[in-house]
Amino acid sequence: MGVEIKSFAIQQADCFLIKIEESEKYFNLLIDCGKIGLQDAIKDELGDKVLNGIVATHVDDDHIIGIIDLLEKNQNNIINNKTFLLYNKYDESLICYERGRKLYERIKQYNHNKLLIKSYAGNYYKENEVIQRRSKKTDLSVRLLSLTQRSLIERKSLEKDTVYITILSPDISILKKFMRKWSINQKSAGYQNRSSIVFLMEFNEKSILMLGDAMVADVEKHLKQIKGLEKIDYIKISHHGAKDSNKGLADIASMYHCNKAAVTIKKAQDHEKTHPSRDLIVELESAGCSIYTSTEYTYTGSDVISHIQINDRIAV
Repeated sequence: MGVEIKSFAIQQADCFLIKIEESEKYFNLLIDCGKIGLQDAIKDELGDKVLNGIVATHVDDDHIIGIIDLLEKNQNNIINNKTFLLYNKYDESLICYERGRKLYERIKQYNHNKLLIKSYAGNYYKENEVIQRRSKKTDLSVRLLSLTQRSLIERKSLEKDTVYITILSPDISILKKFMRKWSINQKSAGYQNRSSIVFLMEFNEKSILMLGDAMVADVEKHLKQIKGLEKIDYIKISHHGAKDSNKGLADIASMYHCNKAAVTIKKAQDHEKTHPSRDLIVELESAGCSIYTSTEYTYTGSDVISHIQINDRIAV
């Protein structure tokens, strides 16, 4: 199968499953889950396999509510003692948003707490040791890297048949600003979205950029530190295609020769001018990038949103 990304059709909410199979080994990573009750659908995709990892990008309902449900129930044994959970390790004393608090409570009860991994570590040596120790013979090797660690490695030096996940953002300064807002119950969508975990996954010759709801401007400078990165095969567009969040995304798509991008959108888009931005659609198309969604959406007239292709399964 190689590398495939499944986007679950839950409208304007995120739930992505990256599936990698190579030489009879596999790696499965769930990124967000913005709807309750997806265990059966996820299990259908996994077959007789389990999740190797989960990424909870940030605390918005449309990203984490299904992760809370999964951690509470795990009815289909989708996770086990080898499944790591990458998240923003919030300070317990500052948890105030309802969903964020609930996620944190479930995380604390997570049976495999040695595989709870914070998104802003300087290095991941210990975490990688635990992941490796708990992995099975059928698991592909995986290495988590900080941006600093990855910036010291040439692309050609990455090991074959090993999944590399480099956490590009957020940095600790953004999280501190977000937590200050959180501590006084002052909801700030800007910092909440900027706190999204953004990562670059590299496997053999393939590269995938998952943006969560982050500001692309925060990410662009980090990508330039990745040695030997010449191509990004797939980009998950930030924040449902909001214009401000994605400033500079077309430049990234062009610079790294990306020809596939995915966006989560609502069913009805007739007069929606911000999610997704029509300008963004045109810019990405001009950069040679096709845009995909998993949602059956409607449109009228000559709206360029009609250029978005409906496909919930992308091979890269």
